[in-house]
Amino acid sequence: MTILKKLKLVGTLFDFFTVGHPRFNAYTVKIIKQIVSSREVDLDELDKLQLIEKINAIMVNVMSDHEEWCSDLLLEIMNEILH
Repeated sequence: MTILKKLKLVGTLFDFFTVGHPRFNAYTVKIIKQIVSSREVDLDELDKLQLIEKINAIMVNVMSDHEEWCSDLLLEIMNEILH
């Protein structure tokens, strides 16, 4: 996490965390989960990175297409945000 922040890659990774982005995949979701779980990025910064909006859009897309490959990880991210 420290290396990601030092190299300023957190914002780039959050750019990949979008429905339809070519680099959006299970690894991207796992990395975002680890970023949120680390708690090194505060809630204000997560809000600026539009995490809630992105999770909502991804969850709507996943559920409407009946592709539940990342729903568990998304729920874990939401749980981390709430706690």
